[in-house]
Amino acid sequence: MTGAVRSIRSLAGRALREAALYREVVASRGAPRVAFFPSSGRSQSDLLRGYLVSDCLRDMGWASIVVPMQLTQGQRQRIVQAFRPDVVVLRTCRHELNRVDLFKGCKVVLDLDDADFFHPPMRDAITQAAREADGVICGSRFVRDWAAQLNQDTTVIWTGTPISDGPWPDHHDRERIVTWAQSDPLIYNHEFDLIEQIVLSAAEKGIRFRFRFYGWNFPADHPKLDRLRSSGVELELIPTLSYEDFLASLRDVAVGLSPVHPDSDFSKGKSFGKILAYIDAKVPVICSDAVDHALFFTPQSGVVSNDPDVWVEQIGALLEDPARRQSMAETAHADLRERLSIQTAARLTSAYLERIAVV
Repeated sequence: MTGAVRSIRSLAGRALREAALYREVVASRGAPRVAFFPSSGRSQSDLLRGYLVSDCLRDMGWASIVVPMQLTQGQRQRIVQAFRPDVVVLRTCRHELNRVDLFKGCKVVLDLDDADFFHPPMRDAITQAAREADGVICGSRFVRDWAAQLNQDTTVIWTGTPISDGPWPDHHDRERIVTWAQSDPLIYNHEFDLIEQIVLSAAEKGIRFRFRFYGWNFPADHPKLDRLRSSGVELELIPTLSYEDFLASLRDVAVGLSPVHPDSDFSKGKSFGKILAYIDAKVPVICSDAVDHALFFTPQSGVVSNDPDVWVEQIGALLEDPARRQSMAETAHADLRERLSIQTAARLTSAYLERIAVV
């Protein structure tokens, strides 16, 4: 495909996306209005905190649109002028046009579920946006504590998830699969090293299991896997999947790991992330005592610890006790429905946006 053809197709795609939004604008008269501006496509974070929350808000009586990331500044301005949103929600500042000063005359809320303020290329833009926005929605207390230094109207809304339909395989029928469901795992050096330490320790203790990596878009013989393979642990390398396929694939997993390195400020700014997928698939969770994990999990619903020895011990204990795994997974799943569903996140978002709109 030539450059000219790609350019024409790109222009046509943007025009079609803009035209589709106008149909929603026409149907929105008489309702409170909110426009979401994601920083990416339908990736997990923007899907869960943008597109799906927007869908729920429409069910709750809002006129809610999501403006695709591909639209130019001129297209965005035309949409805003036609839609006249009561509130604009900027899903982070990773998109170069997600800047508060480009939405003059609008109430603007910044939505942050990562500690981008520790990433040098993003620090200035995020800081300015947090200071200038009318409010900031944060995915965790850690992010809220940072944002509150710049903006007096901050709130914590945990990332919600849609609940998949059953049935789910019983843990007595699941294989002895342990996973770390982190996309691009080699990017997370500290967490990879911690996972390697735990898997090697478990293997040394004679604990039998297959270890599954997700988001593995690297060579199968990558040298970072050498120590794990030399220990005799069977490895399963899963490339990037669609979110739906990823959720389905987790249903044969026995234990899900979610490490957060205690010395990584960026990691401490994470939201629940892949833990949502674990719980949705009824996978028992072992996670770090970081982020807001301890505010959600109880000893009956998950394992929260920063001690690698506890992780190794609990991996072995859970693998040997499918009844306990089943009970833990069911308890966490019930709490997910009540506290971490997409409907819960949308209800809290609605209340916050209503208040911002009338201030």
